[in-house]
Amino acid sequence: MTSSAKYKVILGGKVMPEYDRREVVQGLANLFNARASTMENLLKGNAVPLKKQYDKDQAEMICKNIRKVGAQCTIEEIPEAEIATESAADESSASDETQQSSKNPPSSKEKLQTLLMRFVKSNTDYYQPQFSKFGDPRKPAFKITWHWPAFFAFFFWALYRKMWLWAALNVLGGAGLMLWASPGPVYLVWVLIWPVLANYLYFRAAATAANQAMEHPQAEQHYLNKGGVSKRAVWGGVAIALVSTMLVSNYVATRFLQQYGEQIKDVLPGSGTQMRGDGSMLKDVAEKATLARTSLILSGLATTLKILLLTDNAQPTQSQPVISMFIDRLNAGEINDGWGGAIRIEQHVDRYVLISAGPDRIFKTGDDVLQPIIIP
Repeated sequence: MTSSAKYKVILGGKVMPEYDRREVVQGLANLFNARASTMENLLKGNAVPLKKQYDKDQAEMICKNIRKVGAQCTIEEIPEAEIATESAADESSASDETQQSSKNPPSSKEKLQTLLMRFVKSNTDYYQPQFSKFGDPRKPAFKITWHWPAFFAFFFWALYRKMWLWAALNVLGGAGLMLWASPGPVYLVWVLIWPVLANYLYFRAAATAANQAMEHPQAEQHYLNKGGVSKRAVWGGVAIALVSTMLVSNYVATRFLQQYGEQIKDVLPGSGTQMRGDGSMLKDVAEKATLARTSLILSGLATTLKILLLTDNAQPTQSQPVISMFIDRLNAGEINDGWGGAIRIEQHVDRYVLISAGPDRIFKTGDDVLQPIIIP
């Protein structure tokens, strides 16, 4: 009879196309409440039937959930001759397991370890051995470890792992050090402390949630949902980083102009210092795209050179090689004007002059564009 038919669920042993193997392994581990390493062994290419027998609806539901996480799965009806034998074996196995469970119930430490991995959810194969270094989740002890993702981008890693306060502290503290303290040993320590602390901070977060879940079993899922990962938070972090970069850049530029604005104002765009080869001042720049582009290029080069010259007054041994290289590159024709011609630089007693040959690409004619830079 159809109503008495039994089915078995068969894992195909392969990951479905377009799924990431690590995510599939972790998904199966969460589905069956098992270790990721155990699930990895079931995805080595060989079909593996689950031990239990199921009604057709149950088997289809289990198989559907397996496919959802990205593993191949089929169901197969069990011949009637095998049902009785397998049922007896299942009952005997269940009885043995029940007796064994009653003799050896899981300890609170084992339960905590399970809750820790349920909090982590993804990449448990990495975090399980790392967490074991910190001892009992109820009384963790700090040990030095290293976390590469936290070294390269602690802010984004912390957001990904839902560690909001630590992400905020990292970005605000780093910005404060950059703005109010010159780079040096303090900032280096700040950068290196995060990858050293990352595993321990995450362990503390997981241990807190696991302990609360143990104390309040009815709210277990509520505490465990604080873990896992959040891709949406990472995208939010990208937006925050872009806005922060613009704000910091604007602040640094404002401070620089307040300090050196008077000394470089003669080379800033729109200052009216650029002129033609015939001695007339450059006018109506915005009306011609190539002329406007040339004017902007000359202004940018002039501002760069002026900053180098200002630095030369304070640290000549460091800046002189840079200035020489800058001039050599220009005279080698590596930077072009709006018409595609080379830009030259001439040095006089009290100034440098940047020169574009203009639309005719011939130097020392009336359509040249010149940008003088007074030597401070």
